[in-house]
Amino acid sequence: MKYLNCIIRYIFWGILIRLVVTIVLGVNIRRRELLPKDGPAIIVANHNSHLDTMVLMSLYPLRMQKHVRPAAAADHFLRNRIIKWFALEIIGIAPLVRKVTKGSNPLQACSEVLDNNDILIL
Repeated sequence: MKYLNCIIRYIFWGILIRLVVTIVLGVNIRRRELLPKDGPAIIVANHNSHLDTMVLMSLYPLRMQKHVRPAAAADHFLRNRIIKWFALEIIGIAPLVRKVTKGSNPLQACSEVLDNNDILIL
């Protein structure tokens, strides 16, 4: 199953998202060399839409995709089995818990991304 997830991830990022970002959106990338090459690092987007995350992640080579993790709302992206699988396995989100209870850490997943020396998109 891990192998299949990896293939789907490469198809999603390498073909679908890159085509959308370059052809449909017409993104023109300048100064790519300024992006962090490894973590721990945080990239902050202004969040005009969910495309912000897709565009930022597409700036990285495919071999780095598993090390670039966007923060995303757990209540939205983990709401059913299919979306949860896609969000966690293909996109690689770090789920944020927006409903905070006493003693919980809503940024736990973000901390884990940084502890793993990965790059967090916030």
